[in-house]
Amino acid sequence: MSVKTLTVNEELPVTRKASEDQDRAAGGVQMRKVKLLDGVVATASVSVQLFPRGYQQWGYLRFKVGGKTRRCYIGKVSADTLDESLAVGWRMVREMRVLERAGWSWLIP
Repeated sequence: MSVKTLTVNEELPVTRKASEDQDRAAGGVQMRKVKLLDGVVATASVSVQLFPRGYQQWGYLRFKVGGKTRRCYIGKVSADTLDESLAVGWRMVREMRVLERAGWSWLIP
């Protein structure tokens, strides 16, 4: 498994490898599916950011709907590697019910 660390203001690029990393961290691609109020299904991802004046990594849940990106704050997801930070972020999203608090639901609860 390759390990990637983030630099300041860097986000995970959207590539096949990134998608596979997201799937693995979430527990499978179906665990990333968001069901919106109108029945539309979107695929979510966790974005990990490191801001210029700090050492902590912060997580955001993101998905696109109608050409617009929706973003929900998760919290601190600091870990030694990006893969670990993604796993922490996905765990927090489910445990803290981030999606549900914003009015959406998971395709697979």
